[in-house]
Amino acid sequence: MIMFLMGLLNPAAGAPEKVQATSAVCLYAVTEENETAIGNLLDDKSNLDLLLQLKEASSPSELLRTISIGGVYLFMFMNSR
Repeated sequence: MIMFLMGLLNPAAGAPEKVQATSAVCLYAVTEENETAIGNLLDDKSNLDLLLQLKEASSPSELLRTISIGGVYLFMFMNSR
């Protein structure tokens, strides 16, 4: 499920902004206090690359930017343990 949601967030997929926003909310909900889902997200470095891309993009919605910043923080926090 994580890879599917991350795929929808990828601008190259061409998903409409509402689909991207819904995917971001789902990703947040699935990973909230779920160690297994967080592990699945962190296992693939390309997920961090995508979150950084979304964070730096000039046109993502505020929701996508907020979720991506939270995801980047999650990567930094989990890797500092």
